[in-house]
Amino acid sequence: DPQCFDIRRGAETGAALGQFAFGHGIHFCIGAPLARLEGSIAFPLFAQRIRNPRLSGSDPHWFDSLSFRGLTELPIECEFAPR
Repeated sequence: DPQCFDIRRGAETGAALGQFAFGHGIHFCIGAPLARLEGSIAFPLFAQRIRNPRLSGSDPHWFDSLSFRGLTELPIECEFAPR
């Protein structure tokens, strides 16, 4: 309903909904805190070691959905700095 839907709703107040990767409400993922902890440790270490990241020549692959947009594949090439 165009009269009810506003894609900018909440953006000006910061009240916009966040991501739904871990579900919502009663269906919230029980492993979410562990996944966030793992990400907060692994991603900075990965970012410190990666050198010269680039797309590997093929285009990113997107999944088709009316509700969501996301990548199914993002081929990259890079070098890693020594530990």
